[in-house]
Order: sequence, then structure tokens, then C-alpha cells
Amino acid sequence: MVEEIRRWGLTGSMGKPVCKSQLARLLRNPIYYGVFKFNNEMYEGSHPPLISKKLFDSVQAVLDNRHRNHKKTEIKYGFTGLMRCEYCGCAITAEKQKGHIYYRCTKKKGPCLSKKFLREEALLSQVNEAIKKVYIDDPTKDKMINRFDELFQEESKASSSLSQGIKNRISEFNAKLERLVYIFIDRQITQEEYTKRKAKLLNDKKDLEGKLKEIEKSGSGRLEPAKQFVTTCNRTGSVTWQEILSPKKIFLKFAARTSS
Repeated sequence: MVEEIRRWGLTGSMGKPVCKSQLARLLRNPIYYGVFKFNNEMYEGSHPPLISKKLFDSVQAVLDNRHRNHKKTEIKYGFTGLMRCEYCGCAITAEKQKGHIYYRCTKKKGPCLSKKFLREEALLSQVNEAIKKVYIDDPTKDKMINRFDELFQEESKASSSLSQGIKNRISEFNAKLERLVYIFIDRQITQEEYTKRKAKLLNDKKDLEGKLKEIEKSGSGRLEPAKQFVTTCNRTGSVTWQEILSPKKIFLKFAARTSS
């Protein structure tokens, strides 16, 4: 990330290149989701948030785990990374022998009942047959897409009601924050308790604002993956006759991701 920032020509306040420590502080700064700290107290900014609190929390999780070692697996063959052995559950690997590519169990858990190798040509035939089974013809695709559009209209009404409920809860948090100020002014709570409770209310409010933005932004978002899957299944006819493996692999990964 530092290298990318330098490639863009961005610099720090003193005109020097951004270093790792500066970048780490930037990624930890809550001001980007709409709040900031002053004298150890949280305040809500008047500026529009650049990111959602959900994204900010995801970044913090990545930063907290950045020192863990992540082993990179290089995929050299067409269908590695997609299959597991039916006997032991180990990953399937591939190797080239006498001009042909063979797939077999890695046997990383020890001895395995699987003793066979499968040539890529035979595997490719099975893959094509599997893809053909999910093919959706044009009339069926059109009917399904039309139904999705009807469901979208129904969901729009439901999401409108849900967003209004969240707006009401946000208003409640604003009222709680206002009451908290009066409680503190009346010296009913200590400075420490006030600071702690205010930070909790602000963060909870930001979580709700993030959910509200997701609802307003998504619209038909929940149905889009289904519509995309139907459209992709409609295109599988062209995928099966292609000799190159990448479109087949992309479709299999997409199908697995969508079904999960």
C-alpha cells in the first residue's frame, strides 16, 4: 500500500513520502467513518463519512491479523483448487507426465483409498456434462427474471419500512446523546462515565447509519446475485464448447460461491 501511495505521488504534511507508520495511523483513524477523538472524548463530526463503520471495522480486523503468515498457493493447472478427494477430503493436485496432465489426491492426511489418476481430458468431459445440467434456456430465463422483478417490487416496500425503523432508532440515539449531556452537566455521572457512554452511543449510532446506507444503496441487491446466476446459466451453452479452461473454471467457482 505504501508503494502504491508513493506511485500516486502522495506525500505527508512535510512533503516527504508516506511511511508505513503514517499509513497505519491513517487506517486506525475513526474520522473516516464520521467521528473523532479530542481529549480522549469521542465527538461526531459535521463532515460526511468517507466510509461506513462496517468497512472501518473490517479494516481493523485485517490490521489486527496482519502479522499472521498467509501461505500463498500457486495454481498451475486448470482445475486445481476446485476439488477434494471423495475418500479423505484432501485437496486434488495435478502433475504433467508424458505430455498429459493428471489429477490425483494430495494425500496430505496420510494413506488414502484413492489410488487412481484422472487425465484432464476425462475430467474436462465430466466438467462439460456438469455445466450442461445447469443450462437455462431463453424462455425459462425470461420467466425467472420477470419473477425476480416482481419480488423486487415487494421487497422495496419492505425495505422502506425497515429503513424508517432504523431512522427512528437513530433519532432515539440522538435523544439519548442529548440527555446524556444534561445528565453530565447536572453532575449525575463522572467525566469518565460520560466519556465512556458517549463513545458507546456514537459508535452504535454509526453502526445504524451504516445499515441504513446499505439498505438504501442495495435496492434490489439481494436479488441481483440470483439474477446474475440465472443469466450466467443461460450462457453456459457457449462455455461448454470452448476449448480453453478458464471460462469453465470461472463458472464453476461462481456457481459454488453463489450456491454457498
